Amino acid sequence: GRRKVDDDFLQLRVGRGRLPMLAEISYPNRRFGMDEDPLEEQMFRLAETPVFLEDVPIVLSLLEHHVCGVKGSRQLTLAFLQRLLQQAIFLHSYDEMKLVLLAEPKELDKLEYVKYLPHVWDNGKTIRFVATNPAEAYQISEYLRAEIGGDLERPRALHDILKARPYYVVFALSKRILDSMEVMKDVMQQEENCGVCVIAAF
Repeated sequence: GRRKVDDDFLQLRVGRGRLPMLAEISYPNRRFGMDEDPLEEQMFRLAETPVFLEDVPIVLSLLEHHVCGVKGSRQLTLAFLQRLLQQAIFLHSYDEMKLVLLAEPKELDKLEYVKYLPHVWDNGKTIRFVATNPAEAYQISEYLRAEIGGDLERPRALHDILKARPYYVVFALSKRILDSMEVMKDVMQQEENCGVCVIAAF
């Protein structure tokens, strides 16, 4: 799995696409000359033409983008979120990444398995980070306020946060439940990442 010290920690694949090649090509500078060298011209043309790679994985870093939104038909959005959830679960340890799921009861039925994952429990197994109504969301909100409140009031570097506690990934499928959590409003207003990412899809 991916650990906090890994470069690809919390980088999830969102699809495949076309990306520019990130390699630097070294070649001599153009210089003025009386005679044209066709081979040299061909080298310059080749070196100066942008190169794109096709069908490469496109990844989303939840460390770099701590507030994300997913828009589309409900069926496609839920299928996409399922894939993100599964990547997060399979690639990351529950002691380094915690999942918070905010969903209406009818949609939680489609994600029933999430309730049984160790990623949705605090370390003492006393609170589960799954809410289907504002009362459950309030408990999670109070827990998170105690856990991250200091980082909201006195921001510190993300690598220091990651050394001290797990990273929280909030999947918010319900605006009603998300809006009932004051701590989430504070998280989303922060310019810097305070060790919590919100993925909103409603």
